[in-house]
Amino acid sequence: MDTILLWNRFSKKENILEHQPLNCSTSQDVEGTTLAMKVLWDLRKNFRCAVLTGSTSDITNIAKEVVDLFTAGSRGNQNTVLLLLNNKQILENLQDSIMEEIAEQELDTDMPVVILFSCVRASDHVILDKEDSYTVKQHKRKYVILKKELSDTEKQTFNEKKEELCRRYSEKYKHFHGFNIMQTNFSQAYIQEACTVFTTIKKTNRHQLVHQLAAFLSLLNAYVPGSYLLESQCLDFFKHEDNMDEDHSLEDRMKRFNDLIVIFQQDKRFVCMAHPMIAQHCIELMAEAGVSRSDTARDFLTWICGDEVPSFLLGFVKDMLTSRKPKPKETGNDDNPTDSTEIIGDTERFSRLILDIQKMEVNAKSVSVLKVATKTFAQNPFFPQALARFCYIEIKNYKKAEKWAKIAKERDPQNSFVADTLGQVHKNHLKNIEHSAKPGDILQLAQKAIEAFKDEEQLAENEKDTDMKEVSSFFNNRGKFGYLQVCNLVYDLLVRQNKTWKDVLTKCVSMDSVLESLGDNNLSTFNGLINSLRDEVKRKCAFFDKYLTYSKPEGKKDDPSYIFRDTSDCYRNKALEGMFLEQNKKTDEDRSNMEIFQHPLVEELLHRFEGVVRHYRIYVTIGGEQIEVEANLQNSLWKPRKVSFYLGFTIRGPEAFGIQTKTAEKVTQQHFVDRHQSALITRVSDTGFILDELLDRRLISAEKYDTVRALQTTEDQMRGILQGLTSEGKDALYEILKKMRSMRPLISELEETEK
Repeated sequence: MDTILLWNRFSKKENILEHQPLNCSTSQDVEGTTLAMKVLWDLRKNFRCAVLTGSTSDITNIAKEVVDLFTAGSRGNQNTVLLLLNNKQILENLQDSIMEEIAEQELDTDMPVVILFSCVRASDHVILDKEDSYTVKQHKRKYVILKKELSDTEKQTFNEKKEELCRRYSEKYKHFHGFNIMQTNFSQAYIQEACTVFTTIKKTNRHQLVHQLAAFLSLLNAYVPGSYLLESQCLDFFKHEDNMDEDHSLEDRMKRFNDLIVIFQQDKRFVCMAHPMIAQHCIELMAEAGVSRSDTARDFLTWICGDEVPSFLLGFVKDMLTSRKPKPKETGNDDNPTDSTEIIGDTERFSRLILDIQKMEVNAKSVSVLKVATKTFAQNPFFPQALARFCYIEIKNYKKAEKWAKIAKERDPQNSFVADTLGQVHKNHLKNIEHSAKPGDILQLAQKAIEAFKDEEQLAENEKDTDMKEVSSFFNNRGKFGYLQVCNLVYDLLVRQNKTWKDVLTKCVSMDSVLESLGDNNLSTFNGLINSLRDEVKRKCAFFDKYLTYSKPEGKKDDPSYIFRDTSDCYRNKALEGMFLEQNKKTDEDRSNMEIFQHPLVEELLHRFEGVVRHYRIYVTIGGEQIEVEANLQNSLWKPRKVSFYLGFTIRGPEAFGIQTKTAEKVTQQHFVDRHQSALITRVSDTGFILDELLDRRLISAEKYDTVRALQTTEDQMRGILQGLTSEGKDALYEILKKMRSMRPLISELEETEK
């Protein structure tokens, strides 16, 4: 069954070799991990296959193990590692660590050391977005998409398999729900028929333990696909029944629901529903019968999570109650979000379960579930954090929101991302304060918000020197951003009431000299706050000036694009400029675009520095000394060589831009690509892959990519690729061709002609 889907999606084994890393995105209802494991099994003779399990906090040690597996104890025994991992967030750090380990061991190899293969579940609209990017835009084909839809070939193969199972297992095959759901092309009619037994669960009998356990498993699997309970946990749950017979197995007790439940064994015996789609439909059936999601969730937290909770179960509960999924594009509302960390442009405000409870029931039910979770997991900060967010976003109860945000902070006092919520509570309270509020009340609330954001900012600075990769892989600048938002709000609220505040806030006059005009002599207690604002805003705007100039948003989950946009809007806000700064004349030009360095007028004004690439690092030569600097594009460090580049400065320090291979000593010698241009045009066939690689390395523009792609023949496409290619681009093209299995014979032949 696995092979049916596998090779129809991958089409060729060779494709795996040419996509590093390879991402397998699967629908929440498709068993993508099983297929990924099948990939490893089928390629075990070609690669050294491994699965990354357990903690991913020690990236350096993981990288060392990968490189050791590549060499297998001997440099003459090298072979590429195919590594399966289910945490895409560590991909970038893992790649960097592997490169560092390769450099440290001074490995010299002409084959890939590792192919990183990530397999993650995604909601249907995310799958559709990726498919759109895959089939329409055709920019960098990184994703293998497994979705809830069979091709015609797959339908035929599944039908043949069904006949085989029917002959082999007779009537039993009707209970192979995972197979049958796929064979019926994920038919809702099949699922409804399979779940008929759940129509017997009513509000009046929901407290029967067998019904409750069936409801618990359905809730967990519906909202956290791939989750499970221990069989021992399920049996312990039945001990609450006075007349329990300890000799009865779980199968005996769950007899009515056995067809929909799977018990499997690894080191222990685990229990789950037969399929996430079945679990989801069972939850809907029970809700229609009066057994609400909130009731089931509270009972689950009370009875299953009461005593010592295994770490895996805590992870499932955290995912179910706090994990916020991507939002469908058509329902996204990115316009002017005011909550820099709580309203992520492409992410839902709350977990799917909390949103469903809010939609199907009332806000109070969502609150009650989060309260039980907060009490049950007394040391965990994320449940009170979610509760605080719900209180200030949905029910506008800022007093309760402040209470829960402080509890979350007490539970993890060193985490800047947890601390951010308290600042957001006060900031949103300030945003929604009545326009007739007294200036003293406005400033008091602003002071609380500013203190919270400054505390968060300090915690973020402390995290830079600690290992916070388990929390996030990027620097938390939201405290700085929140501070600026509060200043904007203060300016708008106060100046709207009395124009004199504009002179006070811009320090044209002292507040003490105009207290009578402001109508409140007690405002002098806020002199310290007012006097500190200008310098603080100036420092934070200086930070964001560099951030906007040198940082390019990458659209990652942890660093959403709205932060880049909103910091730009906030920094250039006329109120803020009028309040604290001179008019800033800078444009919004994206300085990270490498095409700017190719403009003749720009080149005349810039000085190129000389340096060297060594062990995947770049060094600039100044005064006879070599100093390591950051590379703007990591894939420019693919080959040890002498280079030249422009030297700029970012928030990380000095950084090399526009890296090119130094060719001054071979001015008259043509490049390999130029010498063999005719052969490359007529004999290179996979131009699509080459275009993808050059675009990914930013060596051609998206416009040129589309233009060349539109050409009819591979010869014309190859001519288009070669036309206008820079020296760095030619170096990259040569390297790409050498790594392509289909091109190795050609490149070897051309190299032989030069000996």
